[in-house]
Amino acid sequence: MDNVKMEGLKTALNFLGTIGTIYVLVNAAFVNMYTPDPDKCHNLESALFVIWMQLDIIINFCFVFGNIAFLALRSCIKHKIRIDAVFADEDKIPDIDTMTALQRLAANFTNELIPAISAAFLYWNPSTTNFKTHTIMEKQLFTAFISSCIGLVFITTLIFVSWHKGSSCWKKVAPTLFYIMTLSIYIFIPLANILFEACMLYFP
Repeated sequence: MDNVKMEGLKTALNFLGTIGTIYVLVNAAFVNMYTPDPDKCHNLESALFVIWMQLDIIINFCFVFGNIAFLALRSCIKHKIRIDAVFADEDKIPDIDTMTALQRLAANFTNELIPAISAAFLYWNPSTTNFKTHTIMEKQLFTAFISSCIGLVFITTLIFVSWHKGSSCWKKVAPTLFYIMTLSIYIFIPLANILFEACMLYFP
């Protein structure tokens, strides 16, 4: 789509796609109003389908909430890092704070926020208590929630904390801390989750 020069057509298609997504989401929410609680379903398959419907709705709303939360933080604290070093001429405005850069940063923030909220919903939802109590799933959900919260704290710190300004002591530890947080988000935490899942599989 970036190579297509018809801006009006791209805008219209994006708008229609957004309207279609909202239509599907509203219908899913409407159907979910008439479904029973998972713990009142007659079989496990029906209960899992209801939980999946609820989780799908929550994830879609989390996208909206995540962007709102990011913009709320951005309105109070200017972001301190840039992902895009080069901008096209049509993307430039008098301030370097362009929507292109914010889009990438907001996506990184939302990618950590959505798993945290989803794991919290599944772990603390009273309707799922009968399906996860004293099971491997309970440990997996709790681990996913903790790791997602750590990732959310790290990505928020990376975006909004100043890494070049501050006391001399902070300037000494800031590069190392920045490096550790970046590696943790994209390498250490995912690898730890994979190893944990493997251990739960072979040593339940």
